[in-house]
Amino acid sequence: MTMNQELKAALLFGDREYSEMLRYELSFCGFEIAKNENEADIILTEEEFLPYISNEKIVIAFMKYGFDNPERDGKTLVFPYVFSSSELRKRLKDLFMEIVRVPSENAVFSHDDKIEIIALPDKKSALIGGETIDLSSTEWKMLSILTKAAKEGNGVSREEMGAAIGHDASKGGNIVDVYICRLRKKIEIPHGRRLIFTVRGVGYSLMKG
Repeated sequence: MTMNQELKAALLFGDREYSEMLRYELSFCGFEIAKNENEADIILTEEEFLPYISNEKIVIAFMKYGFDNPERDGKTLVFPYVFSSSELRKRLKDLFMEIVRVPSENAVFSHDDKIEIIALPDKKSALIGGETIDLSSTEWKMLSILTKAAKEGNGVSREEMGAAIGHDASKGGNIVDVYICRLRKKIEIPHGRRLIFTVRGVGYSLMKG
């Protein structure tokens, strides 16, 4: 099971307003909403519905009182009600990354083998050192091409990078450098170290030297 469009989530809520909020955030994170429980890989529900769920699916139970952090109980995880859209999105991403491990073959490690770098299949975010970072579509494309090249021991030229984001290098400009700068700020500052290296005569690389 991987974190992509094939992963389906079902919602079982009496609170229709909260259900719609969850539906939107799940779609934003790249998950498909299942038509019913039988089609779902994960079921999100309220505490009172738990006794009626008898299958072996992964269940996330939202509880209104007594929980500050997700807690695991077999295949059921209890989760606090979160009403801030941005906080709910962050918690869902972190929680699903715990449940649905991204295969290690998708990962590239930093030059010192201490920070794992993954362009997530949702095309909207990356996992950097275990932390989910939101990216623009252009930033994601850049990180994706860098990770693919790094797995083969290569860097990426500015021309290749420009082509990947739909920029015609013959027209000049520094659009690639601008987006690399933005990407660096998002993935490097939280870890306080360089992750994207400028390679003279080549372009950019996730590998030092």
